[in-house]
Amino acid sequence: MIAKSRMAKVEGKLTPQQVVLSWIADKRRRFGSFEEMGEWMIDQPDTEAPLNKTAKAAREAVRAAMKGQSTGAIEEAVGHCVNIVIVPTNKSVIQRL
Repeated sequence: MIAKSRMAKVEGKLTPQQVVLSWIADKRRRFGSFEEMGEWMIDQPDTEAPLNKTAKAAREAVRAAMKGQSTGAIEEAVGHCVNIVIVPTNKSVIQRL
């Protein structure tokens, strides 16, 4: 339990690009191929989809990095992060498959 808590704190400090790369690296270790990952994902809830997972992690990373700033500035940065970094990165990865 302590290890999970520590890992969550570390993941909360990642940049949005690091979040995507971390997710991809984790899946490469976990599955032998993207085909195996796809087969696994078929039975998973939507919350486990790559775009949803990376976007959620990136939103959390931005909020953690901007703690103490105005809500408007944080939400603007979150939107920018998801629309400018996460979505295009996911599309790029999918196109390479």
